[in-house]
Amino acid sequence: MAVKINFDVTGFYFGRDIDVEKTDSIRDVCNKVMYESKGEDAEFSFKPEVEKPQFLGEITVVHRVQARSRQNSGRVYNPGIYRWNDAVDNNNRNPALLWQYYVFDKDNRLLSGVQEYPQKRMIVPFTKPAAERGFLGRSTGEFMTDDRIVWRLVGILGGPNVGGPKGTA
Repeated sequence: MAVKINFDVTGFYFGRDIDVEKTDSIRDVCNKVMYESKGEDAEFSFKPEVEKPQFLGEITVVHRVQARSRQNSGRVYNPGIYRWNDAVDNNNRNPALLWQYYVFDKDNRLLSGVQEYPQKRMIVPFTKPAAERGFLGRSTGEFMTDDRIVWRLVGILGGPNVGGPKGTA
């Protein structure tokens, strides 16, 4: 059974509503968004990591016209290609920027992401099917109408990034 959810890429000024199956994986949703946005004013595409294909490695959004922030700023962004590839663009950066997703319900309560398993901080592969995914506060990992998937770049420190030995200033 299909439900309508929202898909958003923070900082890339891309968002849309999309019909998905309740049991779709996050990757299934990404594939549907990529297919449905092909040729539109804002076109989404993605690639999994090469060595760990269960994780997302790259998002590209092509804006053929100006994009307006959906936040209160009302900022306008130029047409062009907005892309981040974990493997290529990080190139020994500290912090590294990595893609991470979160799932929220219609009341903006966090259902998934790094908090999905509160007893362990772990990142959940975007290929996990609903039966294995689980959502906080729900008996299953199935999508419901008006859920929202948000992709965002997060900074992860790979070691000290200030000063001398052991991070001393």
